[in-house]
Amino acid sequence: MRNHGNLKLILNSKIFDEMKIERANRKCVRITATDLVDGSVKIFLVQAGVKDAGRLHAAIHHRLIALKSQRVQKQEQPSPKPQAKEDPSTQLLTSDSEDEEDDETMLYPSKISDHHQWIRQQPVLYS
Repeated sequence: MRNHGNLKLILNSKIFDEMKIERANRKCVRITATDLVDGSVKIFLVQAGVKDAGRLHAAIHHRLIALKSQRVQKQEQPSPKPQAKEDPSTQLLTSDSEDEEDDETMLYPSKISDHHQWIRQQPVLYS
C-alpha cells in the first residue's frame, strides 16, 4: 500500500511470468496481462511520481525475471523416469576391480574436467 496525499495504491494482484511491464513515460507504468477467466488482454496503467513509478517498475520487473528463470529451471530438469525391471539375462556383470575403472577413465575421459586434466598433462611446447 502506498499513500500520497489522498491517493492510495494497493497492488493486490498475482504476478505471473507471462505479464509484460513497461514504463509508458516517466510517471506511468503499463502492465499488460491476459485475463485467465475470459482470455482477454487487460492493460493497466499505474500513475505515480517519478521515483515511485521507477521503484514499482523495478520491483515488478525483478519479480518477473525471477519467475521466468524458475520456469526455465523447471523445464530443464529431467523428469524422473520410472525404473523398469531388467531381464536377468540382459544384466551386465559388475566387477569390483578398481584397476579396470582407472584404466577405463584414462582411455576414455567421461567428463569434460577429466579431459581438461589430460590436456594439461601434455607438453605445450616441443623443443
